[in-house]
Amino acid sequence: MTPCAWRRHINPPPKRPDKTPSKPMRGRVVVLTDYWCNSACLYMLDVYLRLPNLIHAGVPTNADTIFMEVGTAGPPSGKAAVTFGHKARISDPGTRPTFPHAN
Repeated sequence: MTPCAWRRHINPPPKRPDKTPSKPMRGRVVVLTDYWCNSACLYMLDVYLRLPNLIHAGVPTNADTIFMEVGTAGPPSGKAAVTFGHKARISDPGTRPTFPHAN
């Protein structure tokens, strides 16, 4: 048994609905983004943009890479440095910037 298996047994996760309601919202929702929207913000935006009556406003978002963590190394002199990704999401090709609607 994995360390958290007992929690799943006591409190199983809620079941997801079989299908998305045709109109889950009645009003309009505006999502305002800027260039600092990256990482979790991009994932959230992917979910929100599936909803009807949603308007994406602001400026284009940033973009993600497949790398989750980066490392920095350099010589003992400290006169140079290189930054590199050392942990990657193989199943996720990364995301592209999201552009606001042209309304």
